[in-house]
Amino acid sequence: MRCAVSAAFGQAHEELTIISGGEFLTMRQPRLLTIGVLALLLFPGAGRSQSFEDLSKLLHPLLLDISSDGSTLWYRVGQDAQLRDGVWEIRIGSDTAPHLSTHTAPKTEPPPAIPGNPNASNIVRSPDGKKVAWLDFDKDELAGPRYLYCSCGQRAQGDKPRPISRKPMVAFQWAEASDSFWVMAMDGPDEPVGLLHEDGRFEQASKGPALRRRGGLLAAGGAVAWVESDGSHYGRIWTRDRTGRVRMRVDLNPQVSKWNLGTQEVMRWRNAAGEELHGVLVRPKGKRLPLIVDPYSSGRNGFLNIRLMGNYLFVQDGFAVFLPNHRAPHTLPAAAFGADYVGKAASRDPIDVLVDDVTSGVNQLVRQGIADPDRMFLYGYSNGSTSVDQLLTETHMFRAAASASGVADWLVWYRERPTARDLVASFLGGHRPEDSPDLYRRVSPFYTANKITTPLLLAVGDKDTRLADVTRFYEALRSAGANVTLITYPGDAHELSREHTADYFQKSLDFFRAAMKSN
Repeated sequence: MRCAVSAAFGQAHEELTIISGGEFLTMRQPRLLTIGVLALLLFPGAGRSQSFEDLSKLLHPLLLDISSDGSTLWYRVGQDAQLRDGVWEIRIGSDTAPHLSTHTAPKTEPPPAIPGNPNASNIVRSPDGKKVAWLDFDKDELAGPRYLYCSCGQRAQGDKPRPISRKPMVAFQWAEASDSFWVMAMDGPDEPVGLLHEDGRFEQASKGPALRRRGGLLAAGGAVAWVESDGSHYGRIWTRDRTGRVRMRVDLNPQVSKWNLGTQEVMRWRNAAGEELHGVLVRPKGKRLPLIVDPYSSGRNGFLNIRLMGNYLFVQDGFAVFLPNHRAPHTLPAAAFGADYVGKAASRDPIDVLVDDVTSGVNQLVRQGIADPDRMFLYGYSNGSTSVDQLLTETHMFRAAASASGVADWLVWYRERPTARDLVASFLGGHRPEDSPDLYRRVSPFYTANKITTPLLLAVGDKDTRLADVTRFYEALRSAGANVTLITYPGDAHELSREHTADYFQKSLDFFRAAMKSN
């Protein structure tokens, strides 16, 4: 069955066109029914249930400036994709409440140039003016994370210095003594904040695994500030003052503590090759739970409020949600976790790596009695959607799958997007279709659509550049006799609108529920 949803905004009704068995049926229904999806997504559970609207109303801070003596911090507040008017001020070393301020961040000077390093970013001169530090790729990696470099010692002209640490970096600030750095690093599901010395020693200030890149990192006068989200809180400002005291200073979303979020934890396991992997698991109480696997990868132990990905709304409905950080090359795992995490996977068959990484984690959940092997599902968007489609060509362990806006044919993707060719080749080990056409077919589920027997729900916006790819994949599945449904959302590009996201989520949930009831 192919289902195309078309909405006429501003009108009292919308048309829902369902294409099934070659017959076209058009029904007119009150537009209120579609809008009402937002209100219907309220599920029972211990604690207050949150809705799509609740997730959309979360506030997030953006750090703006810190005083040179480290005593005062200024920030702005955003909601969804919009920043609100006004600048807020807090005293880092006191217990006074935040208040509105007239502070204006000073203009920054143009950064110094780093000769011979065209990819250098975040270039900053030390407080004493004698050194320069920056972030850059390692010269040995085609597509990897950024490391911290510094002109802290003598080096030959044109040579690139060694990074201060092999910890991948998100951001950094010079410490006031010009001999160390306040950094936000990457360490698997965690993004720790701490003091990094020039000799590579790291003193961690943050506590517990969390996502910290959204909101910024500021440091001055011996103080440092960052924004933190984890499985229980969203967008809180933390500080370490000059005395070394670390504490949470601003919580913009205290209502989250009353929500029914389940229990969230970092999970680690080994695949069939003996390699250690990590991911995030969130679940309600109970054993042998229905399981939703979101294989987007590259995830941290953050707050799961991205509605097109695995999120707490599934948990409210009784599902466990598993987000494995697999190493399929299209997810750029080296950029997310470093070359050491990729390890020998770089030289193995990419689909074998994906299947081994994901299914070994799922099997551990089954062995632990957390997941019910007869009620497991895939739910993916963008990169996650591509992973869903690839998995379905190799395994039948999932009862049903929902896949939005993925890539099913990398050969066509490469041919039709000249500006993306280097990126695609980089994550496939430098190989291009001219020398490795079989590799491109191997990672393209379009060419093995006949192997997919799992019921599949596809979705894409009709303005998305991936529309033609998803449609061709749908037609190939139909020709192979697969149980597949396609939803196209009018007016949407790669990211679905809030209303259509709610609709897609509800359709996916209904799709999974129906699969659980079927034999």
